[in-house]
Amino acid sequence: MANSSSHYLHTVLYTYHRNRIPKAQRARYHKVGAEVIRFLQTQTGRTGQPFISGSVAKKTDINEQFDLDIVVPFRYDSLCSIAEIKNRLFQKLKGRYQNTGAFAKKSRIAIMLKFLSGTITIAIGVVPGMELEAGLFDQRKKDEDNNYLHLFEDLADGKGKIVTTNVYRQKRLIREKGNMLRIPIKLLKIWKHTFGFDLSSYVVEVMVVEAFRENPFSGKQTAPRLLAHVLRYMQPRLLQGHDLQDIGANNCMPDYLNSDEKIQLANHFKHILNILKTEDLAALAERFPLNLKYHRENW
Repeated sequence: MANSSSHYLHTVLYTYHRNRIPKAQRARYHKVGAEVIRFLQTQTGRTGQPFISGSVAKKTDINEQFDLDIVVPFRYDSLCSIAEIKNRLFQKLKGRYQNTGAFAKKSRIAIMLKFLSGTITIAIGVVPGMELEAGLFDQRKKDEDNNYLHLFEDLADGKGKIVTTNVYRQKRLIREKGNMLRIPIKLLKIWKHTFGFDLSSYVVEVMVVEAFRENPFSGKQTAPRLLAHVLRYMQPRLLQGHDLQDIGANNCMPDYLNSDEKIQLANHFKHILNILKTEDLAALAERFPLNLKYHRENW
């Protein structure tokens, strides 16, 4: 067993790294992803090429939730809303893959495709977006920080809303800070995967980015210190019903959790902070377990 929380958490991260996935399995992921991209390239109305986004592009993925997100930018059309574009693309993807054993469904932002390859399930999220004005996306290809897209968010009540974001800016903010952000993001994804807490991976990224933006970090960048930095920032704010801001376009995100869920998450964060403070490695291992499928050392 590890003799420090730092040693232990860094080993946890090692066992959840994408490179622990066997090469043949990763090749299957990318082969299926490439085929989906080729199909998306045939769709009319695009203003740019489909491109990989999400946790894989940001390098914040963990191997237990390894999926590919593909953004498809469409031209602005005054006669066709982003909701209609999402609906049409869903029908086309469903028609294309329904006889291959794949499963297609609309989620809040993406159209989710799930392929069964042997014993492996490959998940791909297709995110259609529409430029804000005619020709704007193409004009701003070299000005990525101002290249926004409208997305459509399907809500549980059967309705939906338009969301504006900037996928390029999301990637840049995380790329610039590197492991300072990626380490706590991955650890929180491991925790929510272990506990089954219903919190989107993107919300985790937003929390971490905000914590380091609003409260600058200094000192040695060990996993426990980086994680504690985020938890100390977020825990009291969650109790106060704090709203987050989308890191792509600075839009307010008031409904990422309801008030009871925010209190529940704050209590989890408080407990983890206490575990980190006391170096309780047994309790730490319960919340951040090693991925034993890819762990070969004798602990």
